Amino acid sequence: MRQQDILSIVINYMRQKKVRTTLTVFGIMLGPAAIVALLGLVGGFGAYITSELGSTGVSTIYVTPLPNFTLNNNVVHTISGMKGVKVALPYYTASGILTQGTQNTSVSIYAVNISAVPSIIPNLKLENGSIPSNGFYTAAVVGYDIAHPNITGARNVSLNQVITIKGSSGFGGFGGVSSTSTKSYSFLVHGIYAHFGQALFLSPDSSVFIPLSGGILLTNDTGKYSGVLISATNASSVSLVSSELAAEYGNNLKVITVSSILSEIESIESSISLILLAVASISLVVAFVSIVTTMYSSVTERTTEIGIMKALGFTSNKIMLVFLYESLIIGLIGGVFGVALGTVGSYAASAAMSHLSAGSPPSTTSAAPTSFRGSSSFGGGKVGPSGAGGFSGGGSFSGSSGFGSGFSSSGSSSISSNSINITPVISLQLIFEVILLTITIGVLAGIFPAWKASQLVPAEALRSN
Repeated sequence: MRQQDILSIVINYMRQKKVRTTLTVFGIMLGPAAIVALLGLVGGFGAYITSELGSTGVSTIYVTPLPNFTLNNNVVHTISGMKGVKVALPYYTASGILTQGTQNTSVSIYAVNISAVPSIIPNLKLENGSIPSNGFYTAAVVGYDIAHPNITGARNVSLNQVITIKGSSGFGGFGGVSSTSTKSYSFLVHGIYAHFGQALFLSPDSSVFIPLSGGILLTNDTGKYSGVLISATNASSVSLVSSELAAEYGNNLKVITVSSILSEIESIESSISLILLAVASISLVVAFVSIVTTMYSSVTERTTEIGIMKALGFTSNKIMLVFLYESLIIGLIGGVFGVALGTVGSYAASAAMSHLSAGSPPSTTSAAPTSFRGSSSFGGGKVGPSGAGGFSGGGSFSGSSGFGSGFSSSGSSSISSNSINITPVISLQLIFEVILLTITIGVLAGIFPAWKASQLVPAEALRSN
């Protein structure tokens, strides 16, 4: 008998038992669906994080001082002269509360050599305006979300508009001095960055960048930087620079590299994938038991039919092939539909997460709101309190506890709620592997019932009816 004839017998029988076949396929498809959906989401989330961190550049190194160590100009000069260092940018950082429309939202303030920032964040581009010179300490470049707030009642920030920062006396020095009094510092918007997205430890879209000289005046301290942004000459030089920093300063500096974080993320992603695969495999065990039960029941019901087939000349091997083909086809159909279901589920879950993240409210503060004011005046030659030689008017910031010691601070959240757009990673290799796995399970599950059917004696099989 030809293989086509055996397949025809199997297909005809499956058509006769549509309900049972459908239920068995449904029980099988849950396993591959869970594997594809979970691994696709994990891969997509890992790719999203890698893309966000990688936008900063894999050759980027972040250095912040640990307590009791002063990161001053001498240290920056030493770092700049290290082998493998292309650029070393010292910076000051602070946080404040921006009131736009009806909402107060935390923003970050960075005092840095703005013209050199693209060497650290290559994809950061200006949408409008220009980069102020370092001596123009009353100027600022604002992020996209600050200039284009998606907030009811808020107006877009335009060039040459004045924004006012209200900060506590902690602005007088990094690490700040707690005080209930506040001071207002005003800056002229000299440039607006195009939309960028999240980068490692900072979000350019929700940040205000001012010249380094402005940070010095705000803090009244020229020798205590918050940290240093380092761009290595290439990705392979990152480890060399990290080793030099460790050898020179030991535990006085905290060194973070994008490449090391990406490696950790890949390791974590692999571990999570294995855990989820193990969990999803439980469904495959259930599918295995389901196929065994279905096929064994089929053997019991078809005892007389098996006897007739053997009486007509079917060998034990042919009988075994009939049942193996049936379990194989059930596994194949379950695998194909399971992959399709998992793909749809993965994209549906991704869309749901994106919708939920986009709908989450931005962080707010209980500070009294200070709205945009219509009038503005450009004051004298130093950055100072509002109404005392500085700017007044524009978008206002209510200051937090003062400048922090690094990128991470209590007030450094995004201006607006940025949705997490995860695209599931479902490769052809994953699809083929899952389908092959399901077929294999189907065949393995059908071996015992098929063997049991092949061992029936024709005379006994016919008498069983």
